Amino acid sequence: MAQPHGPRIPGGYLYPQTKMDTPLSRTPNILNLLSDELLLQIIEYVGCSTEFSEYGGIAQHGPKQLRRLASCSRRLHKITLPVLYSHYREHQEYTDTATKENCLQLFLCQILERPELAKYVQVWHGLARDNQNLEDNINEDYWYDDNPLDMSRLEQKHWDAIHDLLTLVTNHNNDESKKWASAIKHGSWDAVTALLLSVLPNLEELEFEGYSYTDTVYPYLTRVLSRAKTDQDLGNTGPGSLHRLRRVALEYWDTESGLFLDPLIPYLTLPSVKSFYGRMLNQSTYDDDNDRLAPLRAGLKLHTKTLYLVHSSISQSIFEVFFSAFDRLERVIYDHHTVGNPKFEPPRIMAALAHLAPTLKELTLLNLEGVGASSYENYPVGCLRKYEKLKKLDMNAGMLIGFRRSEWELNAEESWESKQNLVDSLPPNLEYLRLRDPRPTDVPFIISFISSKLSTCPNFQTLELDWERIQYPNSPPSLEPFIHPGFTKEEAIELWELCKKMGVEIPMRIEPPRWKNVSWRDKGLRDGLISTVHTRGFEWPYEGYKDLCIEMGCEIETGRREGEMY
Repeated sequence: MAQPHGPRIPGGYLYPQTKMDTPLSRTPNILNLLSDELLLQIIEYVGCSTEFSEYGGIAQHGPKQLRRLASCSRRLHKITLPVLYSHYREHQEYTDTATKENCLQLFLCQILERPELAKYVQVWHGLARDNQNLEDNINEDYWYDDNPLDMSRLEQKHWDAIHDLLTLVTNHNNDESKKWASAIKHGSWDAVTALLLSVLPNLEELEFEGYSYTDTVYPYLTRVLSRAKTDQDLGNTGPGSLHRLRRVALEYWDTESGLFLDPLIPYLTLPSVKSFYGRMLNQSTYDDDNDRLAPLRAGLKLHTKTLYLVHSSISQSIFEVFFSAFDRLERVIYDHHTVGNPKFEPPRIMAALAHLAPTLKELTLLNLEGVGASSYENYPVGCLRKYEKLKKLDMNAGMLIGFRRSEWELNAEESWESKQNLVDSLPPNLEYLRLRDPRPTDVPFIISFISSKLSTCPNFQTLELDWERIQYPNSPPSLEPFIHPGFTKEEAIELWELCKKMGVEIPMRIEPPRWKNVSWRDKGLRDGLISTVHTRGFEWPYEGYKDLCIEMGCEIETGRREGEMY
């Protein structure tokens, strides 16, 4: 059986093969013949998520299935338990309101009652709550919280355990411990989550969905992260050090505005964190009035190796300050989006990444919606020949090729080139290139690059252009591209043949035949209203499509009347 993409158990398999426990009558006999190692693979497969393949999490119904498996025998329970608790996940999609609202409290109670379970938790996916409070005035009489947790299910034994844990976590600081306990009592998501993270010694991945725009909302999380950094700097590996934490993800809570960059810093400064994913980040120059990035301006260095900034909008000056702190990045993904209004200027973005030339292996720069208007929005990023380790590149085609300079831009202050050849500008050891939205004027540059592959990029293997093939019913898929944006049919065939000759693959999705529609308007107006538009769809093999086009005076190629758009 192939190893599934699922939970990892620290130190390998926890339980060596031993004499089998006496099975209960419900245990299938076949399982008794398998070693613990094989059973563990089966258990990981049962609890493995296909829905969350990127994160390797347990599917929404995975824990339920694992609980049933764990109830079959003592032996299965012993082997299943570490997998069952390896992932803690909350989901917005929960239909059971009670489960969604009490998930964190239930998990807290379980850890308090059975502290040995904490060592199994490796992945934490939480739904952040925007707790607002007066930080230094938390008391019984004056507390403001717009989204509290219901802590009524906790019993006295749980509060006693919380007191003992806080005594250890705060290093016997009685005032801090009392304030933290009060915040937990009032249902502060921040306080509860921070306490739990302090007792998870093997946490590897941490993800918060619905994160707020400022770290002042999460004082206890900030405190835990600060202490974890100190511990890691000193080489401590206790539970609160988070020394196994490798990946962090923060996703903003709203559909507008975005998350500032300064709340990222406490996570990024942890030496153990090698991969960071941020979604919906937004920071303009005017957002930096309070010098939110002062630690970075002061020379703070971040050692993250992989950085995702997706659906985000960061001004050029902030972009330069932020990326100047990274000195070991190997993988950068930046997806410019409609979160804010900062300009998008590819040559300046690439200039901000220039110090990463010795380390960068993969780069993605996208502006798929064409937002952030600027005089240099369509300028190319510049020559990438000095990026000798860069093997994978994903960009809008215009960022690598550019466009012809217009007359009014000839006197521009910057000396960026408005057009460049792929042959002269791509990294020498490039293996994979994805070009998004190529224009007809880009085609000659792409064909020229493939023709010069041996001298330009001898290790080049894959060119992805978002082409598609059509799989007709009862027929093998066409080998030639059917959908080829930016290319004429003749140009697409020419490039495809050339790539075969040069040993370059063009991946193509295989799609079923698309529907064809015939649309037409009733002639004239009715009672002063615009005439009705009629549409009729046809599936392959499109029987009657041509006849209806002729009957309604529509063009056979488009299914619409000449000059009409609807």
